[in-house]
Amino acid sequence: MLYINRIAAMLAIGSVLASAQTSVGISTNDPKPLKNYRLPAWGYSNGKFLINASGSMLDRKNDANDDYSANQSLLLAPSYNYFLESEDHTMTAEGFLNKSFMQSKTRTNNDLSNYNYKRTSNYHTWLLNLRGESRRYYGSTYGMAAPEINYYYNRNKTTITQEYVSPPFIDKEKTSILFRYYDIKAAAAFGFGRVRNVTPVIKALRLNERLKALSKNIEFDQSEIERAAIEFTRYPGYQAIYDRPEKFFWNSFSEKLNELTPFEMHYLNDIFSEVNGTRYEGAEADAGVRFTRLDILQEATLGEDKIKGNFIGPAVRTRLYHNYSLKGQIGINGIANWDFLVGNKKDNPVGDVKQFEIKAEHLYVISDRVLFTVTPSYSYVDVKINDEYLVGIDNYTSSYFKLNCFLTYYIEDHISLDGSFSWTHLKNKPQSPLTGYFYLNGTNYFGQLFFYGYEKTEQMQFQLTLNYYFGKKFW
Repeated sequence: MLYINRIAAMLAIGSVLASAQTSVGISTNDPKPLKNYRLPAWGYSNGKFLINASGSMLDRKNDANDDYSANQSLLLAPSYNYFLESEDHTMTAEGFLNKSFMQSKTRTNNDLSNYNYKRTSNYHTWLLNLRGESRRYYGSTYGMAAPEINYYYNRNKTTITQEYVSPPFIDKEKTSILFRYYDIKAAAAFGFGRVRNVTPVIKALRLNERLKALSKNIEFDQSEIERAAIEFTRYPGYQAIYDRPEKFFWNSFSEKLNELTPFEMHYLNDIFSEVNGTRYEGAEADAGVRFTRLDILQEATLGEDKIKGNFIGPAVRTRLYHNYSLKGQIGINGIANWDFLVGNKKDNPVGDVKQFEIKAEHLYVISDRVLFTVTPSYSYVDVKINDEYLVGIDNYTSSYFKLNCFLTYYIEDHISLDGSFSWTHLKNKPQSPLTGYFYLNGTNYFGQLFFYGYEKTEQMQFQLTLNYYFGKKFW
């Protein structure tokens, strides 16, 4: 009951703050345009190659010491992104490779103590990520596939040489540390329904309100509002491809806006700095299977540790979003899965895993002045234990409840208020033995859930930032 009271209190505070303003934005509050919105056919691709080289050297000498140090590094990082979206097919693919090398050298010669010291360290790192997701829609049903590969390799080799002149003696020590991680993931599912990102429609309506506020007898008709929504949908592509994305966005409206002054165009361009939240509309649910292969190896001078495992099992996911008006949105996300450890079990302390998570959201926004969101979430996990060292522990369970609240209140040149509040309640059974164990999940197929090392944890955090401007003058 205490938890419910806390949630109700936060909702009440948000309602008071939100109702303190009147709408200055969209003259209509009919959510019908959001429900009728359909995605345009568009896409983009972008490849990039990054090279970064750096180095430094320091050489210091006096009558007794000769100190020298040098560092050098090289980074090679190619990446590629592909995006395709339409009513029938959506597809994303991205990949990047990161190869880095760093060398560090240190040398100290002390003539008074007849002692010389030299250290050389070489670091080699490889990082690879390939992921993608494809959805094909057939009327009210769809099929999806989502593969992913992650690879991380880090090798550190160090040589330390200590030389004593009198009596003559040389001590040379070499160490090597290796950490390697990779996983291969794949998921396939079949579902029904459709959730669309309708934020572009909100922005198109807001742009039309800004256009009417200029009092130039210029405004968009319904077809032009739909066209503006399409351009806002494409805007992330402009950002990914061009250094000045606004130029290509506004070029689509040149015949409508060619008589506006630079100041008026600047006023319209402020649409990109408005805080309106991310809006979705629709419902979908899918069921399928996912597979994960995990391989972790750590080598050091004293030996090696490794974790391996193949997991496969069913997964069910659902999403529901509804905009009851142009100001408010409610949403629910849920996922449940049961992963079975198959094959060799001796190298993995975690066995079969059952997980469930549900998250709700309420968003309330008034134009570009007030944005208030409340997001409660609950998750539960049950893990079968294979670790032979955890005697008497066959299962590990964890329940996790979290409440997040965010508030943004803004009036240009007068006041800005940003606040956040979070409350977390976590219960584990048993307690600390599973500190550091992890497995995969979250609100999507491939997140991660980290287990904590306490039987009960309760945490509260808040932040409030207020800027109030007074006595402002310009001359």
